[in-house]
Amino acid sequence: MGRKTNVPYSTGCYQDGEKWFIYKVGERRNLMVVEQGTEDEIIKTLNEIVEAKREQEERRERAKR
Repeated sequence: MGRKTNVPYSTGCYQDGEKWFIYKVGERRNLMVVEQGTEDEIIKTLNEIVEAKREQEERRERAKR
């Protein structure tokens, strides 16, 4: 958090001046900005992304049983 990375299939955020950005890195290590806003907005959105991924993983695990 706070620094860019080029690790494939990662999601992160960084600050540039007063703006914060959420980005995703694709298979070919291409960084794509997907959201911009204040620090509070970006942290809230990242939390929502993480929670959705966690719920998706829980559903996947339950389906295996």
